[in-house]
Amino acid sequence: MRFRRKLCSNYFGVLLLALFALSCSHAQMPTGSPYDPDSPRSWETSAQERIRKHRMADVRLNISSKRPVSIEIRQQRHAFPFGSAVIAHHLLDSSDDARKYRQIVEHYFNQVVLENDLKWQWFTPKPGRGLSSIPTTLKALEYLKAHRISVRGHYLHWGPYMQVDSYRPLIDSIAHAQPLAFNQKLTHYIDTVLELTQNYVYEWDALNHPVHRNLKQQVRDGKDRGVMVHEWMQRDLYAEVLQQAHSKNPALKLYLNESDILTQQGTRFIEYTQLARALQQRKLPLHGIGCMAHFRPDNLPSMATLETRLDSLAKLQLPIKITEFDVQFGQPMRPYTQSAQELQLQKRFTEDFLTLCFSHPAVEGILMWGFWEKAHYHPAAALWDRAWAIKPNGQAWLDAVYQKWWSQHEFKQSIPQQKHLIGLFKGEHELRISDAQTGEELYRVTLIVGQKNQKLKINLRRKSQIP
Repeated sequence: MRFRRKLCSNYFGVLLLALFALSCSHAQMPTGSPYDPDSPRSWETSAQERIRKHRMADVRLNISSKRPVSIEIRQQRHAFPFGSAVIAHHLLDSSDDARKYRQIVEHYFNQVVLENDLKWQWFTPKPGRGLSSIPTTLKALEYLKAHRISVRGHYLHWGPYMQVDSYRPLIDSIAHAQPLAFNQKLTHYIDTVLELTQNYVYEWDALNHPVHRNLKQQVRDGKDRGVMVHEWMQRDLYAEVLQQAHSKNPALKLYLNESDILTQQGTRFIEYTQLARALQQRKLPLHGIGCMAHFRPDNLPSMATLETRLDSLAKLQLPIKITEFDVQFGQPMRPYTQSAQELQLQKRFTEDFLTLCFSHPAVEGILMWGFWEKAHYHPAAALWDRAWAIKPNGQAWLDAVYQKWWSQHEFKQSIPQQKHLIGLFKGEHELRISDAQTGEELYRVTLIVGQKNQKLKINLRRKSQIP
C-alpha cells in the first residue's frame, strides 16, 4: 500500500485483527423473529411519527395580495437518497431498452451505485485491450452528474480470500504465490480509480464483505474459504485501504459494506459491529455503515427485529445506508416465474422495509441492487419485468417514494393577507402563485426544504415577482 512499512511495523494492527476475529468466532449471534405480513402492525404508528419528525420540515408562508390567488407547491426532488445499482453501458446505449432504462433512472432515482463498472477488474490492463472499459464508465459518470444524480463507488477492497481468484487479472495469475505483488496491484488500483472518479464519486464502499467468512462453502468444496485476504497477506490491510483512500481524497466518505446484517438470522451482525468499533477505536477514517439487505423468503425479519438491528447499529454514531436492497426468489442469473403469493409477499415486505428504514433517523439512504429483470443478477428481485411492466414490488416502491413521501399541495387565498403552515418532505420544491381567476402567474420560486423550518414572506401587492 501507499503506507509502505516493514512487515514488523504491521504487527500491532495484524494482531488486533486476529484478536478481533477470535473474539467474533465465539460471539453469540442475535436471534430475530420472522416476517409475517399479517401480524399486528404496532410498529407502524411510531414509524409514521418518526417520518414526520425526521423527514419533514414546516414552511410558514405569509402572503399579501390584492386579489384572490391560487398557491401550488410541488416537490421536485428528495433530499433523502433513493436509488439503485446501475450498469454503465445501459446509460449510454441507443437501444429502446437503454432509453427506457435511462428514463427510469432520471425520473425515479437521485443516487446510484455502478454495480460492476468501478471494480478493479474493469480498471486492469488486459492483453491487447488496455483500459478499454474506463472511457465508457467515465461517460456514464458524466451523464449521471449532468442529471444531478449522485454516485456511490463500489468497491475498493473485497474481504474474503475465496474471491482472490477473481483478482488474478491484476497480478498476472500469481496472487496465491506472491502477496506482495497483490498488494502493489491493489495500491495501484485504488490510486487510479480515485484519481479518475474524483469529480464524480463522493462516497465508497471501501471495505466490501469485510467479515464474510464463507464456512459452508469451505466445507462443501474443501478450499480454504474461511480466510480473509488480510489474514492471508498478514497485513493490516483494512487500515491501509482506509488510510490510502482518505489520504488520496480527504472529502470522500468511506463505508463498510456487508450482507446478512438485517436478515432474521443476522449471521454477521456481531462480527460486523465489532469490526466497526475496532476501526473506530483506532481512529481510522470510517464514515458510514453499509447494509446490503439481500433478502429471501427464509430470512425476512420482522419489523421489530429490523428496528432492533438499526437501533444497535446507530450506537456506532455513523450514518447507516441500505446499499443493495432486494427480495430474491429463484436462483441468481436465472429467469424465475413468481407465484401470486410470492409477488404479494415481495410487495408487502418492500412496503414495510422501506417504511421502517425511512423512518429511522440513522438511515441516510436506501438503494436497491438493480431494478430491471434483464439487468439484475437475481432477476425475480427486479421492480420492472423484462418487457418493462412494473411488478407489485415496483409499484410499492413508487407509491411510497413518490406518493406517500412526496409533497404536493394546492390551495387558495381569498383575503388580502394570510399565513399558511405547511409540512413538506425535505428536498427541492417549486412554489407557484397565480391569479385565482385568470391563472396569470404572479410568483414562482424554488424552495430547498432542509433540517430547519422556514419562513417566507411574499408581497404580491407589487408587480409580478417571477424570477
